[in-house]
Amino acid sequence: MFSADIEKIFLATPIVGLDGRYRYLYATVSTILNKPYFYIGQHTTKNLDSLYRGSGANKYQTVVKKLGEKNFKFLVLEFCQSKEELDQLEQDMVGDHWKVNDWCMNLRRGGHGGFSLETRKKIYSPEHVANRVETYKRNYREKYPDGRKLSEEKRKSSAEKRRETMRQKIENGYIFPSHSKEQVERWRLTLARKKAEGWINPNIGRKVSSETIRKIRETRAINSRAVSEETRKKRSETNKRNGNRPPVMWDADNKASKVCYQYNRMTGGFIREFSSAGEAERNTGDNRCDILRCSKERVAIKTQYIWSHEKVERVKISDWRLKRSCPQSKATRQVSANGGIIREFENLIELADYLETSASIIQNHFRCFDVYEDLGCQFRLKKTT
Repeated sequence: MFSADIEKIFLATPIVGLDGRYRYLYATVSTILNKPYFYIGQHTTKNLDSLYRGSGANKYQTVVKKLGEKNFKFLVLEFCQSKEELDQLEQDMVGDHWKVNDWCMNLRRGGHGGFSLETRKKIYSPEHVANRVETYKRNYREKYPDGRKLSEEKRKSSAEKRRETMRQKIENGYIFPSHSKEQVERWRLTLARKKAEGWINPNIGRKVSSETIRKIRETRAINSRAVSEETRKKRSETNKRNGNRPPVMWDADNKASKVCYQYNRMTGGFIREFSSAGEAERNTGDNRCDILRCSKERVAIKTQYIWSHEKVERVKISDWRLKRSCPQSKATRQVSANGGIIREFENLIELADYLETSASIIQNHFRCFDVYEDLGCQFRLKKTT
């Protein structure tokens, strides 16, 4: 397939087939007077604005690349509604030119591709493909017994060629034969906008001297210079005076951490001070996330101690939630077959722990039924007076 450098001219009115696709016969002709090459082929597409300019056989591709794509024109000759009609039209147009005319680049009369069905089956058979691959490997090993090694000059030229290709792609966008001109133009505008907004680095592939690299590294080292400990303390004291945040200390890793104060869960008395939740976790065993939640939300359900960011002699235990609360706090009773009370539970959480199940399952059951049965026992809600 070739690019849009080959001019495309319509000589017939487009006709859409029954399946919504265009089927047309085309001719690629040379504009050089003393070399009037021509090729006749067919194409099926849904987009007439596509960049398709013919594929053809090896002879066609070789001639077009040799003379240059700009010296050819792509003429759309006729539209057909069915594949059979298009095949017959191609055969009639090619005729015997492929045999007697040296300027004709077709390899056969047409209608079914450049090779016969028997030839295509032979070429693309698994045995034939495997044989070609093995022949290529054998010839390569004979030509390069120790492996192919590129010279330093060849490596540099290959790298420069890849960089130039990348620059061209960034500037022009990725152009494929199936893409319309509108798509390509839209991509180019998008790339230009991204360049202007800084989304794409304009220095991709640009050569930089060793002196420039040294200056860039020095600049980065200066900008990423660590702040001294004295400066950190001054910033911390300023924040404390201005009340911007709770008391902050710097731990061994120079990370800002809130001070955590440990209190007794039973009496509320002060026990110890820790510079961070991580240090408190390492010394007490309480999870740092639970410690921070206890300090901020005053929820001490999962911790062994009461934690706070404020230091006092004794905290008021009633301000902290020490147990899980059950939805609606429904008290339940375990009853016998004759209705006698065996055991009482303060809420559904205790009953769920006793039965080793979920409290939400029990609660949803009581919404529909009066009795919950498990482990061969019956449980009823305690009626409130």
